[in-house]
Amino acid sequence: MPYFEYSKSIKDVEYYEILEMLMERWEFEIVEFKEAKGGYDTDKIGRYFSAISNEANLRQQQYGWLVFGVGEQNKTKQVVGTSFKKGDKSLLERFKYEISRDTANGMTFYDIIEIFPILNGKEYRVLMFKIPAAATGIPTDWKTNYYERAGESLVALKQYKIDAIRSQERKDWSKQVLEKATIEHLDKTAIDLAREKYKEK
Repeated sequence: MPYFEYSKSIKDVEYYEILEMLMERWEFEIVEFKEAKGGYDTDKIGRYFSAISNEANLRQQQYGWLVFGVGEQNKTKQVVGTSFKKGDKSLLERFKYEISRDTANGMTFYDIIEIFPILNGKEYRVLMFKIPAAATGIPTDWKTNYYERAGESLVALKQYKIDAIRSQERKDWSKQVLEKATIEHLDKTAIDLAREKYKEK
């Protein structure tokens, strides 16, 4: 039985499909569901941001998810809707900035996606916060503290996990040799710009 309904021709249909997949898989370290029917504590969101970002890095995933508007009933995920930062779209953009102020390097959500799945003929608002994995070699902090998931709890990131992230080797892709690459593989605009810059020297 589907968790909700939506039109296959709807804008951002891929996010409805992602939400279905996430709800089927249940909660794990790089996904967290919250009802968040009204407001939700920014500090707690920041800790989730740090934890999910670090866990995504350690699991070699590009990102994780924090989803508002999905609850649990009889051990089954269910769309319940959220009014968090509802209204003007600029509220969500400002919220991205709020998070960036308390993370190292101004890290924030890739995106905050607002979708409207239908359940029993009623439309519900769901927010999907797309959280980038911690950068190679740099754990993601929140207010100078690192977090991780422990089941459904948020705890301090263990030292061995901090060390695992910090010991990651950063690859310099500009020095990578591609054996079968030809000039046709390069961007013409980039080549023209490089030639112009070379002439200026």
